[in-house]
Amino acid sequence: MDIGWLEILAALFLFLCAAAAVVMWLARHAGVNKSLPALDIAKERFARGEISKRDFESIKNAIQPKTGIKILLTVVVTLISVVIISMFGIVGSAIANHHPGPIFNIGNNFSETVTVYIDGINVGKVGARQTKIFYPGDVHNPEYLGPNTLIELKSVAGTVLYSRLFSPEEFQAALESVKGQPYWIGGDKTIGLYFADTCERILSQDDIKAYWNNSHSIELNFSGITRWNSYIGTSGPPTWVPTLFSREFVIKLNDTEICRGEFYSLVSSATFNGIAIIDALVPLDTEHDQLYIISNYPDMSLGPEYAGVASDLSIAFAELNLLR
Repeated sequence: MDIGWLEILAALFLFLCAAAAVVMWLARHAGVNKSLPALDIAKERFARGEISKRDFESIKNAIQPKTGIKILLTVVVTLISVVIISMFGIVGSAIANHHPGPIFNIGNNFSETVTVYIDGINVGKVGARQTKIFYPGDVHNPEYLGPNTLIELKSVAGTVLYSRLFSPEEFQAALESVKGQPYWIGGDKTIGLYFADTCERILSQDDIKAYWNNSHSIELNFSGITRWNSYIGTSGPPTWVPTLFSREFVIKLNDTEICRGEFYSLVSSATFNGIAIIDALVPLDTEHDQLYIISNYPDMSLGPEYAGVASDLSIAFAELNLLR
C-alpha cells in the first residue's frame, strides 16, 4: 500500500515528540541547566588554593561521565537535525509527487455529464459545459499510462462520445495549446466516416486533424492513422483486404448524409465512376497522413459535377473548425 504525505507528516510529528523527550532527558542528566559547569568551579577553587591537586583530579574524574553524556547529547542532536532535514525533504517530495502537475484540464462541451477515461481507467465525471483538472494521482493504475495516451468521454449510458489516441507529441502540443486552460472536447455537431452497409463508424472528427479544401483531402492525426491502419494492416505489400477496398462509405454530419462513395486504391488499374476515398490498401504514417476524396478514377480531383458535395464538405468541416 502506498504511503501518503499525510501519513508521513504524522510519523514526522511522532518522531519529533520522541526526539524532544530524549534531548530533555539527556540535558537534565548532563547538567546543562547549571549556569556554571561543575568542572569550571573546581578549576577556580584549585586556582585559589581551596582544594589540592589530588582533590581537583578526584572531582574531575567524577565529572567526566557527565561530560561524556554532553558529548552524546551533541551527537544525538546532530543526528536528529540530519533526520529532520531528511524527513522534510521526503515530505516535500511526497507533496510534490501527489500533484506534480495536471494530466489534462478537460472542458466538457457536451450537453450531458460525461465520464472521463484515461487509457481505459475511469478517472471521474465532468458536468455538462463544465471543466475539471485531472492529475496523475487521480488515475487508479498509473502504470497503464504508456507513451501514447487514450482519452475517452462516455455518456452515463456508456456510449462513447469522444475517443482519441494521442501520441506523446500530440499530447504535449494539446497541453501547450491551452496553457493550463480547459481543453474543450465535444459539441452538438460531429462528423464521421461510416460503412454504408453496417453503419460502423470508421473515423470520427476526433481522428481528423484538418480538411484541406483545395485538395479535398482529410488529414488524420495519430489516433486517426492508428484506426485507419487497423482496417488495412501495416506490414507487407498492399493486399486486397475486403474490410475496406470496394466497400461503400458514407460521411455524415450528425445524422445528415453529406457524401457517399466507395473506398478505392491507386493499386487498382481499373477505372471507377463516382466518388471514392483513396488509398484503401496502403497504410498511413505521420508523413503520409491524408485520405483523398476524388471522383471518376483515375482523375485525382473531385469533379465539377460534384460541386455540391464539395461545398457541403467544406461547410461541414468549417462548422467544426477543421477547414483549411
